[in-house]
Amino acid sequence: MLVGSNAAWCHPVLYQRMVQAREKRGARIATIEVRGTATTESADLALMIKPGMDGVLFSGLLIHLADGGFIDHAFAGAHTEGFEAAVATAHRIAPDLATVAKKCGAAGADIAAFFDLWAATNRVATLYSQGVNKSWQGTDKVNAIINCHLGTGRIGIPGAGPFSLTGQPNAMGGREVGGLANQLAEHMGFSPAETDRVGRFWGAPRMARHEGLKAVAMFEAIAQGGIKALWIMATNPAVSLPRADEMRAVLANLDLLVISDNVRSTDTIGAGPHVLLPAAAWGEKDGTVTNSERRISRQRAFAAPAGEARPDWWAVSEVAKRMSFGAAFDYAGPAAIFREHAALSAFDNNGTRDFDLGGLAGLSDADYDALAPLQWPVPAGGAGGTKRMFADGRFFTPSGRARFIAIEEPALAAASDADFPFLLNTGRVRDQWHTMTRTGLSPKLAGHMPDPFVEVNPDDALKLGLADDGFARVGTAHGSAVLRVNVTAAQVRPDLARTRVPLAGDTVFAWTAIEGGYAARFATNEPFAALMEALAAGSRRAEQATYNDPARGIFRAALILRGRLDVVLFFGREGEVPPLSSLAEAWRLERLDATARRFLLAAGSASADFDASPTICACFGVKSRAILSAITDGACSTEAVGARLNAGTNCGSCLPELRRMIAARTRDKAHADLPA
Repeated sequence: MLVGSNAAWCHPVLYQRMVQAREKRGARIATIEVRGTATTESADLALMIKPGMDGVLFSGLLIHLADGGFIDHAFAGAHTEGFEAAVATAHRIAPDLATVAKKCGAAGADIAAFFDLWAATNRVATLYSQGVNKSWQGTDKVNAIINCHLGTGRIGIPGAGPFSLTGQPNAMGGREVGGLANQLAEHMGFSPAETDRVGRFWGAPRMARHEGLKAVAMFEAIAQGGIKALWIMATNPAVSLPRADEMRAVLANLDLLVISDNVRSTDTIGAGPHVLLPAAAWGEKDGTVTNSERRISRQRAFAAPAGEARPDWWAVSEVAKRMSFGAAFDYAGPAAIFREHAALSAFDNNGTRDFDLGGLAGLSDADYDALAPLQWPVPAGGAGGTKRMFADGRFFTPSGRARFIAIEEPALAAASDADFPFLLNTGRVRDQWHTMTRTGLSPKLAGHMPDPFVEVNPDDALKLGLADDGFARVGTAHGSAVLRVNVTAAQVRPDLARTRVPLAGDTVFAWTAIEGGYAARFATNEPFAALMEALAAGSRRAEQATYNDPARGIFRAALILRGRLDVVLFFGREGEVPPLSSLAEAWRLERLDATARRFLLAAGSASADFDASPTICACFGVKSRAILSAITDGACSTEAVGARLNAGTNCGSCLPELRRMIAARTRDKAHADLPA
């Protein structure tokens, strides 16, 4: 399960391992997203929900698990606490499938398919990334996911568990050394016992006793005069923070602004620091980094720092010495810092805290330099690190039990309104890194998406008069920007396309939902022109095709918008019209070719050979039906399909879909071959 994660672009190495697991072992990939991505395109199940509704979805899943008998009560009773309260809250948020579907803006059948897949698969790994972690109510969303894993005991066992795909390679390492405003070093917080422990270890009688200000609150404090000096290291907050214009402007309020960076110009440096310190770059640094699976790896420099550039630890130590703290910052190098870091992690620990590097506290400089990658915890006396945690059902809380969390009612931080009718969601592009201060100068990396863009749903673009590859000014309550427009159905509208429309005057009708839109059975005394005017009101730029046979009382019309059938009207005397099923092929097509248009108003296919299936390979126009036929005939690899049909042999962007189709057909055949 990938939740709020475009792993195909943002974690490509890991994602390719997922794809290989699907190809080799039949694993399935499912996604929960608010927009179409490269990852959703190749998923076995891609569920689109409204922004901010992840908590509703996973509350609904918890209720489904509880009502369906999927809860591991033995595990929950022995190793968790708070189950009843979490379920009661989930029941208020998501009491039934219909409520979940309505709040999430998804079809009930799709929600049910997700619930059934999750419940029936014992080894579920739920991987969530910045679409969850960086969102409003992100903590609640993660807790709702963890609740489902705790309820089923799918944690601490091979192939199962909740797992955060962090946004940066060393995000875990930053947390280990206290790189967050709400943490001290070694994953410790600001409880009296923890501040006392850290203070005793460092001999620091004036320890901070409460959390610091997080990034946005810090800049708000600068604006109010509460902070007068700021040292910014290795980040670009003037562009990466929300309300960027406001955040950039408040930097002028500082009496002292110091920036450490390894490039001469960033958006933040443009604010005019009083001191600009040259920092060592990634390939010039010596130390350790920790990835998402708790694996600590030695990072060894492959180039000497340029000019007067120095590592950040050296710069901090030199400032500390000039503040009379030299004895506490008298490090000979990274190895000495690491030994102190490891010793603090084990101080007064005795297995009560998860982060423990006591087994590495005595490393010599040579041992540190030769350190091989290993996973924490590494307690004193341990060897090689700890591959798997929680396998014994013990968790690092005072009671030793994992905690179910009752979440708040899911909601958006700011809803759309008449002044701002659209929701803006963000995501990374494939080849660039963050604010591009490190990658933006590479012509090769700029070749994929060369300039900033805004993705707009085709129907919204039509109403707003926006053209693909044109420009639009995007405005919020905090500022605006002019961006290139990318018209794409990957941006899902809050209401479905091809919606119901009012029919004119003396007409009786009833709408019913069909796949991809609505259908109405009606009777009317109005002229055809009035009906067409009503139906075409939302499709002013559509192509119009009509067929009129007054003698037989037949009138048929179609509106084709951007190559796709948008509205169709069949009228016959005494209600004699073709069945809806006769339009199914044309209604599903993303683009009507000449053959399909010719037979459209005849309410039939061009011939038995007319292929209404989706186009998989755009380079050679190969459709799904032809590919499935080739697979059935024995083309059981992408190479074999390519040899027969050319699909996947040019740009290769369809290869993930080809692999999925081959794997799905192989699984279907394997199931069919099983004895009854």
